[in-house]
Amino acid sequence: MSLNRGKEFEEHFKRQFTEQFPNYYLHRLKDQVTGNKFASRNVSDFFAFMPRYTLAIECKSHKGNTFPLTDLRQYDDMVKLLKYENIKPYVLLWYIDHDKIYFIPIKVFTQLKEEGSKSLNIKYITNYPDIVEVPSTKIRKYMKSNFAFLEEL
Repeated sequence: MSLNRGKEFEEHFKRQFTEQFPNYYLHRLKDQVTGNKFASRNVSDFFAFMPRYTLAIECKSHKGNTFPLTDLRQYDDMVKLLKYENIKPYVLLWYIDHDKIYFIPIKVFTQLKEEGSKSLNIKYITNYPDIVEVPSTKIRKYMKSNFAFLEEL
């Protein structure tokens, strides 16, 4: 059975993270099989246990210029994590058509919602200084990314 593009992106991230950080533990939260793709209740795809903090990372892949905020169904659960000092919730967003990957703090999505935005257009990414463009190079279908910046968060 062939994985969809989003699942393949998650596996690709997992492989790169474990190669780049062999001494840090990355925990994959298994998707719940309910028969309804909108019913998953996992807070994120991964928890990355770094030396000073834990990252909650939700991987998203999107074709086109504009990522709809409604596609981040984990938003409410990720916002709840902000109350914990050592947990940092992020979205790893791959704009497929642009060969760009961004590491976005959940607080940026909160800001977008407060501004009345319904989506995040790639041309406005630079308006949000907390968004990190992940250094990446295209290799065939996917991107080879350097996640060294995670140690500096």
